[in-house]
Amino acid sequence: MITAALLILATCPIDDPWTRLEGTQPAQWRLVWTSDPAHEVTVSWTTLEAGNSHRVHFHPMEELRESAQDHAPTRADGEEQHAREVAAHRSGAYTLDPTEIGEVTGAFYHHARLTGLQASTTYWFRIESDGLLSPELHFQTSPAEDHAFKMLHGGDSRTGIQERQRMNRFIGLLADEHPDLITFAHGGDFIANGKLWGHWQRWLSQNELTTSAAGRVLPMIPTRGNHEPGPLFDEIFDDPGGAGLNYFSTDITPAVSLITLNTEISAAGDQAVWLESELARLRPERRWLLTQYHRAIYPAVKDPASAKSHWVPLFEEYNLDIALEADGHSVKRTVPIREEAQDPSGVTYIGEGGLGVPQRAPKSERWFLQEPGMSGKAHHVVLLHFGPVELHSRIVSLPDPLLSGVKATGEEPGLPADATWRYLAGADPADEAWRGADFDESNWDEGVAGFGYGDEDDATVLSGMQGEFSRVYIRTLIDPALVAEFEEVQLAIRYDDGFIAYLGGVEIARAAIESGCGPSAEGVTSHEAGGWEVFPLGSGAELAARLGPGPAVLALEGHNCSLTSSDFTLHARLIGPTKDLPADPKQALILDEFRLRPRSER
Repeated sequence: MITAALLILATCPIDDPWTRLEGTQPAQWRLVWTSDPAHEVTVSWTTLEAGNSHRVHFHPMEELRESAQDHAPTRADGEEQHAREVAAHRSGAYTLDPTEIGEVTGAFYHHARLTGLQASTTYWFRIESDGLLSPELHFQTSPAEDHAFKMLHGGDSRTGIQERQRMNRFIGLLADEHPDLITFAHGGDFIANGKLWGHWQRWLSQNELTTSAAGRVLPMIPTRGNHEPGPLFDEIFDDPGGAGLNYFSTDITPAVSLITLNTEISAAGDQAVWLESELARLRPERRWLLTQYHRAIYPAVKDPASAKSHWVPLFEEYNLDIALEADGHSVKRTVPIREEAQDPSGVTYIGEGGLGVPQRAPKSERWFLQEPGMSGKAHHVVLLHFGPVELHSRIVSLPDPLLSGVKATGEEPGLPADATWRYLAGADPADEAWRGADFDESNWDEGVAGFGYGDEDDATVLSGMQGEFSRVYIRTLIDPALVAEFEEVQLAIRYDDGFIAYLGGVEIARAAIESGCGPSAEGVTSHEAGGWEVFPLGSGAELAARLGPGPAVLALEGHNCSLTSSDFTLHARLIGPTKDLPADPKQALILDEFRLRPRSER
């Protein structure tokens, strides 16, 4: 019989590829652009302890080279390389939700605003808190003249923890691959619950992965999403557009402006008045005029945002070029739209959110998604190239092997993806004996993984589940000898909404279920099945020793958050160590390509 020690192995932390949050070591760095990116940037970071002295040392690349005589601009070459410094103008404790007090360790934010910068210039910088330094990093200010550049847009990193790390790494690769890529506009829904510091803490650490191998950081233009209520959004990004308001214009060059709007407050009133004044200020002076906001007005999945009636007439009156949207967890580009019809002079709506959150199937039959528009289901970013004669938009996704998550490095997986299981649907087991090897499963049905309905990707379709029952139980036998040689054993699983897994009768993993099990489970939350997510179980040798000789039972219970849920997925396998496959931007999938001429030529 396996012991409870396995659960400890499964939850032990492993070395993470981001800065450890301890003491006053600067970590979780990010850069924020708002109104004047040619001359200003806010450098923000986190420390575990409050500390006393927080500052940023910085210097433009040209002067670094002169002072270092063309040596690499490192701190070891002398402090004079970072002769300029700015103290943090704002520091404080991140707000803990009442449910986190006493349960979650807090931390402290710091913001330093760098002003008087030179346009079109690379700046190297280091963050210092109480004498402890960050790595040496760099960013580029925006052009003060009408020069070509690139911008990324994406939204909804949220709950796809593994996928958002892969997308973050991909963003870092794109930053080095495209020297003229200067900023990243984030469409909101960074995390699942914006009131919880525990959720933000993980996102902020993983956001370090967007830093390129060369130390390049893309300044972010952040948007508040529907999952970011409460004060933490402003504490993290230093009140972009004003605390609680979070709408503002970013004049990236004299020819390009991006208006960031907030769909989480009233779209009418002050925000609509401000929007009209900004559109009037910027058009026709700007060659390219865009906006970003979270909830989609012409959505691929959901109903239109309530902002539609307030903003679309203004978009069309002032000839907005592109509206960047998120929230739907899919990918789309609409036809150009004016007065609820396709019109070559209209506004094109692009995006829908694919920075890691599990993707949904779009409602491709909607009229505005028909050719020459498009829709699909893939993690992605939008790469926008602003030039003098055209705007070139590409929706870019990683190759499937990098998004699907995991591959076994052994000759055979410990349990293949198409294994046969016994399952119980429409009833609950009498007790916990169903998790063990001695249980009589002869009255249970038999089916091939995965189990579910509503997604058209299930081998065993549970056609009678919707509206009738919300729990399914599955179990299968494994041979411990098959995993004994693996350096590491992992549970790889696709699930919607929640699950609890048991091996040898002991719980080894759970997700989207707060407490309890079976009919007593509480806190089942929504989770869309995306790529394979992995849960480490320890070394194969130790696992086999704990399981003992003979077959052992891997058992799972899957839960839907409601009887009326549109889909359900439960698909599990055991694998060896995962391959960390490099993401090559040259092998990225181009999901959509779109070119736009200036309005004067349309």
